[in-house]
Amino acid sequence: MEIAAAIEYWVSAHRRSAQWAQSSLGQGKFAANLAARVGAPFSEFVGDSMAWSRRFWNTNNLLKHEPNGQYDAYEVALLADTGAMLLQSALLNRIARTTAPARAIFDSHRHHQLGEAIRDLLGT
Repeated sequence: MEIAAAIEYWVSAHRRSAQWAQSSLGQGKFAANLAARVGAPFSEFVGDSMAWSRRFWNTNNLLKHEPNGQYDAYEVALLADTGAMLLQSALLNRIARTTAPARAIFDSHRHHQLGEAIRDLLGT
């Protein structure tokens, strides 16, 4: 939930000044907007950034609004880890003024297993 709140905050903070934050991409729009901003490195990592965004935001809503609901802790961990990587890469891209940080993060051998696991979860 903390990662989702941070993503929502970052996108909302740019709503008035950045075109990428203004688009309404449907369910999970905050995560979808940020994923679209980071672009191909994230999309290739998860297999389908829109499917990831919907799953991420649905899981966040389940945890937030139905705390006694049934959820898979493994799935929550995968989504949280990839969400953290998405936010981290977006912030580093902004600081660097290039997409090189996102490419380095998502192409790293350190995250290979996480990429495979999230693509398996999403069926991509």
